[in-house]
Formats: sequence, C-alpha cells, structure tokens
Amino acid sequence: MFSNKIKNNRSKYIKLFFILSFFVFSFLLLLPANQVQAAASAEGAFTSQIKDLGSLGYAKDFGTMTWSETLPSNTIVTMKVRTSDSATMVGATAWGDCDAVTKGADITSNSCVTDGHRYVQYQSAFSTDDSDYVPVLNYAKF
Repeated sequence: MFSNKIKNNRSKYIKLFFILSFFVFSFLLLLPANQVQAAASAEGAFTSQIKDLGSLGYAKDFGTMTWSETLPSNTIVTMKVRTSDSATMVGATAWGDCDAVTKGADITSNSCVTDGHRYVQYQSAFSTDDSDYVPVLNYAKF
C-alpha cells in the first residue's frame, strides 16, 4: 500500500511537470517576435551572387553604383564591390581589403574594381543600434 502511494504521487508530479511545460511552451509561442529575438545580432552582411556582365559579348566599363535602402533610425548599410575575370571570383580582392563605396559615386577609383572585368559582386553590411529596427537593401545596380 505504501509503494502504491509513492507511485501515485510520482505520476501526479510527472503529469504536473508536463502540464506546466505545455503552458510555458505555449506562452513562448505567443510572445511577439521582437521579444523572442531580443538577443539577435546587431550586425549582418549579404554577399550577392556573382554577376556575369560579359554575357552580352562585351566587358563592362564601370562607372557608378547605386542602390536603394530603407534606413530606420540608428541603422546603417555600407556597400563594397569587387570585380574579376573569373566566374568564381578567383583572383578578386578579398572583401576585407575593399573600401566601402559611396552611392552614386564612380566606383572605378576603388582598388577592388577594374574596368573591363567580366564579373562583378557586391557585399552589403548592415548594422543597427536597436534590434527592433533593421536596415533593408531594396536593390543594387551598376
């Protein structure tokens, strides 16, 4: 009889544990995304696909690069661009050695860009002081 009481109490505690676990899990699912993601990084980067500008039968003489971004308060987008004669960007300057470019400015003066190269790639870096607000890159073009 004493052993049955222990088994009954243990099964009650196990049931209670599962019930409480269910409610805690359900509560977490109901939290707004910004509360769940409070520990999200304040920085990120996007590297574009490699663009083949010579597929039309000629290489590109680069001029300006422009882009559209949405910048809430305390957010930043910086852009870098590099070129290569290789479809895999072999021989292209490493991103860490490339300078950021200015929107609408001539990019040929950038040490990572060479007129006449067939392939181009850009990298955008995003940062924010408040993870509730993030910058968005809408498009980039050459």
